[in-house]
Amino acid sequence: MRILTLFLVVFSVLCVSAQDLSKLTPQQIAQYKKLAGGMNVNSQLNMSDIQTSERSFMPDSAMYAELEEFEKDTVLRVFGTRMFRKSKMSFEPNINLPTPMNYIIGGGDELLIDISGLHDVNFKVKVTPEGKVRIPNAGLIQVGGLTVDRAVRALKNELSKYYSGIGTGQTKVDLAIGNIRSIRVNVAGEAAFPGTYSLPSLATAFNALVVSGGPGDIGSMRDIRVIRNNQIIATLDFYEFLMQGNLKNNVVLQDNDVLLIAPNNSKIIIDGAIKRRAIYESKPGESLGDIIGYGGGFREDANRSIVNVYRFEGNVRKVLDIPASLLSSTLIKPGDSVYIAPVKKYYDNVVFLTGAVRRPGAYSIDDEATVKSLLEKAGGVSDEAFVNMAQIVRPRRNQISELISFNLGKVISGEHADIRLHRNDSLRVDSVSKFMEKHMVRIAGEVVEPGDFHLNKKMMVKDLIYLSKGFTENASVRNIQLIRIIKDPALMEGGVKKSYNISFTLDKDLNIMEGEGDMVLENGDLVIVRPIEGVEPIRIASIQGEVKNPGYYNLETKTVRVSDLLKQTGGFTQYAYIDGAYLIRSERIKSNQTSMSTILSRNLKKILQSSNSSNIDAQMLEKMQVRNLDELTAIDTLTTMGSYKEIEALLYAEGIVSLSLKQIMKDPSTYQNILIEDGDVLVIPKKLQTVKVIGEVMYPSYVVFSQQNGFNDFITSSGGFSDNALKKNCFVLHPNGKVIGTRSFLGIKIYPKVVAGSIIVVPKKTLDLSARISAGELVSISSSITSVMALVYSILRN
Repeated sequence: MRILTLFLVVFSVLCVSAQDLSKLTPQQIAQYKKLAGGMNVNSQLNMSDIQTSERSFMPDSAMYAELEEFEKDTVLRVFGTRMFRKSKMSFEPNINLPTPMNYIIGGGDELLIDISGLHDVNFKVKVTPEGKVRIPNAGLIQVGGLTVDRAVRALKNELSKYYSGIGTGQTKVDLAIGNIRSIRVNVAGEAAFPGTYSLPSLATAFNALVVSGGPGDIGSMRDIRVIRNNQIIATLDFYEFLMQGNLKNNVVLQDNDVLLIAPNNSKIIIDGAIKRRAIYESKPGESLGDIIGYGGGFREDANRSIVNVYRFEGNVRKVLDIPASLLSSTLIKPGDSVYIAPVKKYYDNVVFLTGAVRRPGAYSIDDEATVKSLLEKAGGVSDEAFVNMAQIVRPRRNQISELISFNLGKVISGEHADIRLHRNDSLRVDSVSKFMEKHMVRIAGEVVEPGDFHLNKKMMVKDLIYLSKGFTENASVRNIQLIRIIKDPALMEGGVKKSYNISFTLDKDLNIMEGEGDMVLENGDLVIVRPIEGVEPIRIASIQGEVKNPGYYNLETKTVRVSDLLKQTGGFTQYAYIDGAYLIRSERIKSNQTSMSTILSRNLKKILQSSNSSNIDAQMLEKMQVRNLDELTAIDTLTTMGSYKEIEALLYAEGIVSLSLKQIMKDPSTYQNILIEDGDVLVIPKKLQTVKVIGEVMYPSYVVFSQQNGFNDFITSSGGFSDNALKKNCFVLHPNGKVIGTRSFLGIKIYPKVVAGSIIVVPKKTLDLSARISAGELVSISSSITSVMALVYSILRN
């Protein structure tokens, strides 16, 4: 019993403290993502069992634009606010006009006083804050608060004491305003931007209204008051200006005037078939007809017989149907919503004609209209009309439409009775081509424009060659083949034979004589024009670097090898580094060839298309049979590819073929003396004196090459290995493209040989995703073990 109890306790504790190695802690996930980011490994693996994240929806610019367009069509705006929201609109006062005689002079104005006649003198004086001007010899004269007309009389009265002839008219006194003063105007109430504004003294009420942004959201357009000395001197109705251009009561403002915008207490909404859908403001005594006039009147498609008014009466809302005759006598009330219904697209006397007729469209009918009379209006049926059958679709009230089929040809000829048409009938006459299978033929090979062509009646082989723009220069016209599908089961030889060939010869310059290429084509025929045997395009290879005659060379035969190409250059220069020679080859796939790269790229495309992400995720790793993250180092390059196009470009990229030129020059029969392909580039580099060290070293750098230094010496010169260095996988890339890796024998690492111009690569350790026990988890397990030991000791003691 004690043993059983001990087993249950230990088993329970172990079950609690054991870690699920298939799941990672948040710290391990964060560390994985950090390391994977530096390795170009996709960190977006399927971690739905590990953590969840909220996703917020962010609309893009196209959606914002769509919403703006929707608002333009649906949102009703207050009538008149558009003028105040336009940035280019201006109601600035014109200060270049002649001085109005009713202009009231105030402190800060500049006066131009001109005395002419018996005396010729002029003065430019500025009005003091007290309203006075100082004139030489005449002293101070009070002009503030006076109009220009009254100020002229005051000046004449004072100046006549000093200048003779003013009283008799022999001397004239003229007064003009130079620079006008600024006044302060207060805009209050329901303005868009209430406040105090400095305006020119010639500014009017409209000027102040525009400067303050006009009425606000609930401001009135029709009750704008000008208050001066606590008295209302003018009331503006902006509708009078908008509808009639009337500037009545647009008074000139004075210093400390108040522009008060009252609230809009009579809002009216007009929607539907009206020219200007908007929110309007009414005045007492205005009728429904007045409000419709503000909206520009009925739209052309408006139903003018009835106007619907939605009105609040007490705690309920009612609908009033106002006939057109009562619009001018029906008073509008605050809060009314007016809706003008559009006329539905309903035609009372129309039939529709479509299909293979001379003039399809809508036609009016009367009680005597028939199929024949309708076709006469439309100019009859077209030449390609299928007259064996036509159809009439006839709407039925509250029922499914009726379909009437008839022989149109016999109706036209009079063999069958004519059919009377009803209102809203739709008559369709189909074309013969609708009932014909689409026939195609194809031409491939050495023609200018190969492809599929529509098969016309009595179309021949020579016609198809003509449509394909003729033969190419490499075309062989002595063995042109026509491949035809066998459609007669008797000729299929028991179902084995499916097609047969017909060979013939044509003139290459299309001087086709009678009897040549006259075979009539059938649906599905294929014409093949083969190239002249043995003709191929020019094949070119190039040599770069330290040879006497670098450049491009023609490959006259397919048996040219590296040694043959070198002989054509005249030999090496004195600076040539023969051990570092290499060949650059790019794979070029012709239309009739297939390669391993083609198959691989096709499979990768399928994998990418089946993934939910453009990156390689867990699903893709499973399909590629990647069992652990150690194998991810082999596909680091692929994980950085953003699309199938980039992966395909990688697969067809240029590659380096390492060569041993000394062996090739010594023994041309060696296997390394490979055949040269079209586009190959043979590179003979210059002698190098450095070694490049990259990867997980403390200081990646170039190190001067020395025969006495080995692999570890170059690593030491770069600061040594870093903590993340994967020493067992170090490799050396020789100048000729040859790669030599690190080997191991009995636990001893044998590093590769380093030559001048080499690149030493120290890779990074792969990410360890095994579930490690954190410090907190270790303490928890230790505590559990201690408790178990104490419990075991207690059980055994008892």
